[in-house]
Amino acid sequence: MNSDDFGGSASMSRTGASDEYHGTMFAKPTLEQFSLSQYLGEYQGRVKIRRALYLGERCPELSIESYHIALDEIKSSTTDINLYESVFKSLEQLGGAAASDAGWVGSARKTNNSAYDLLSAELNKAKQQHIKKDGLRAQEGLAQHKVRLGNLNEALRTLQDARDYCSSIDDQVNLALTSAWISQMMGKWLQVNSYVQRVVSTLSTLPPKMAAEIKVLQIQADFGEGRWSAVVNNVRGLVYDEI
Repeated sequence: MNSDDFGGSASMSRTGASDEYHGTMFAKPTLEQFSLSQYLGEYQGRVKIRRALYLGERCPELSIESYHIALDEIKSSTTDINLYESVFKSLEQLGGAAASDAGWVGSARKTNNSAYDLLSAELNKAKQQHIKKDGLRAQEGLAQHKVRLGNLNEALRTLQDARDYCSSIDDQVNLALTSAWISQMMGKWLQVNSYVQRVVSTLSTLPPKMAAEIKVLQIQADFGEGRWSAVVNNVRGLVYDEI
């Protein structure tokens, strides 16, 4: 396949300083004016990490810097030791890694074990005393703990178990909405839509902020599945002041 296969009349140079397309000259994009730290500075948490890793995997010129930014964000916003070690290994393979931060790894492991023990104790106490509200809070805490560790499938299973502790419609809705966001983090768009529909069918009227949140999830799911007309319709229905 050559450049003519893309349209016939366009002359697309691979070596020149610019490309010509239908008689218009375009300068080739470069990285000289691009600030990776400034771009990624607009994000935080898991989103920032995922964007940094995405760029690191696809742009060799930015790989080392991207992975360093990802490592810093992992250390500052998570206790995900497995992800830290995976990114550090990628840096090592590129020759851009310093020594692993053994202090952070040890501290994160201690924090993780302490949090799990505490939450497990709270859950066992709630089971023994048959207090649904406390049991639900402990299960939600365990799910959030597993998200921080990057164990998203386990987090979803924990939220499924938490349904036994729901004592109101609001509890059910909150679990479904949290499950939708975790599914979104995993890129499981059918699951996102399933949880969203559960929320919509449970409540006769959605609070404005929740309605906007649901709309954002629907847009992401439709985009992930390539339903472009649905994306357009949902974007038009957003009330931006409520996002």
